Amino acid sequence: MKAFAALLKKVVFTACFVAAGALSPFSAWAASDDSLYIVQKVKADKTAGNAAAARDYAIAEARKTAYNTILDRVIIDDEKPKLPMPSNAELVNFISEMVVMNEKTSSVRCMSDLDFRFNGAEVKKFLERHNTGYINTVSDPVLLLPIYTDGKSIIFADGKNPWFDYLSGLKMPVSVVPLLLPAGDEDDSEQMQALLSGRYDSENIENLKKKYGAGKIVVAEMQEYDEAKNTAFSLYELSEKGLESDSFNFTVSGKGTSDKIKAAAFATIRKKLEQEWKQDNVVYFSEASVITALIPLRDMSEWVNIKKKLDKMPIIEHYDLKAMKKDRLQVNIIFGRSIDRLTELMNSHNLILEPLDGGVWLLYGKKNTSSSLDNVPAEKAK
Repeated sequence: MKAFAALLKKVVFTACFVAAGALSPFSAWAASDDSLYIVQKVKADKTAGNAAAARDYAIAEARKTAYNTILDRVIIDDEKPKLPMPSNAELVNFISEMVVMNEKTSSVRCMSDLDFRFNGAEVKKFLERHNTGYINTVSDPVLLLPIYTDGKSIIFADGKNPWFDYLSGLKMPVSVVPLLLPAGDEDDSEQMQALLSGRYDSENIENLKKKYGAGKIVVAEMQEYDEAKNTAFSLYELSEKGLESDSFNFTVSGKGTSDKIKAAAFATIRKKLEQEWKQDNVVYFSEASVITALIPLRDMSEWVNIKKKLDKMPIIEHYDLKAMKKDRLQVNIIFGRSIDRLTELMNSHNLILEPLDGGVWLLYGKKNTSSSLDNVPAEKAK
């Protein structure tokens, strides 16, 4: 980060971005919750007494590999060693679709590539039975800006940034934190040049986020390797206020021109972003809590706005509308974390959750001046 900050006024910039690839429900860039439960191109290779037995063993092995891939995506690393391996029958029940490709067999051997679509609801039930938290939704996509500093200038593209060139050529794996790269049109050129030059315009940053459907922008910096042949990397968020002061810094042994070094760095960055999202959004619906919330309204558009925000909160399992009057609603909210975490998440979405008498809560938007229930006692507001 220090190298980047010191070189903000020496930007080398061109508009030669490379598109990250089109989004589709099955692509590696897919940002849907269902994509977490799709595993593709699992390789299997087994030998047995005959071809049929070898095929059965190969498919069983591939199922386990695919299941472990799902766990890596949706649970926290510390939880995995505590979780028992499902039986073969359970694994079969988890899978709603399987496709076998490129199958080659001999009298005693079977090799193939397999695609699996898991039934997310069944996997979640298994995790809940074993008191294991999981991620219930993916994050908003993160727009990743790979920059390279050589001690004299900041290089973003133009074929002289090995870090950008490497990442732009990747087919990104499915993740709870989908990553995007800029497409590189003329509009991008103007906005990115301003951002990398230190001219932070909140409107430009918001426009860039909106254009790509990104929740935030993260700068991933690679520095020219030092005398010890270590390549340094930094990761930090670019917000409306500029570069965030907190950064994640690490080094990889070796010259950054090596794809092996860049691959190791990218794996570290992905892991960092994923673990942060998981820690903040893991849910434990096996220990779900319920609150009753009263929502004061001036018109139904306020409820529509609150509903949209509740739908974006991964720790909320569901909510039920229990009663309605012209100036207020009563809603039950079922969630999988502490009430403190729910309150914090509400606040991040510009919602206020406050306790009332009788174990009831008051929920309203920060911009809603009608935050009172006209002194109606909670037990009578039903």
